[in-house]
Amino acid sequence: MMASGLSTGSVLCLPRGVRVHHDRIRNTHVLLAPERAFDLDAIALEVLKLVDGRRSIREIAGDLAARFDEDPAVIEADVIEMLNGLLNRRILAHRAEKWPRFSAPNDAPLKEWSIGLDPKSGSTFGSDALGTTNPETDQKP
Repeated sequence: MMASGLSTGSVLCLPRGVRVHHDRIRNTHVLLAPERAFDLDAIALEVLKLVDGRRSIREIAGDLAARFDEDPAVIEADVIEMLNGLLNRRILAHRAEKWPRFSAPNDAPLKEWSIGLDPKSGSTFGSDALGTTNPETDQKP
């Protein structure tokens, strides 16, 4: 198994296209990922309910330890092992992989960073490239 570098401070999330789903026909929960599905037992379901991209593994283990009256250190080790397996299969992601941070320069006007607006004219990008015309004048904008 690949080393993941997970620690109790790691914050994980379900990446795009991965979700927990209740299969009503079989009356069980499954973890759905692109072209894959995993049956979840009750413990895995409880852990994955807490994987939200905000909580660290330590916080998840603490919550579970309080609910099930168990030693947090034991739960941390089990949670890391389970999540490490899912991370290695690319079923989970570190929070930064799901929400990459993008920042505009501090002096950039907001409209220059708005998607689809030309910062000089205020018109949408691509109208010249697409050959669109202005219906009122029948000319290119």
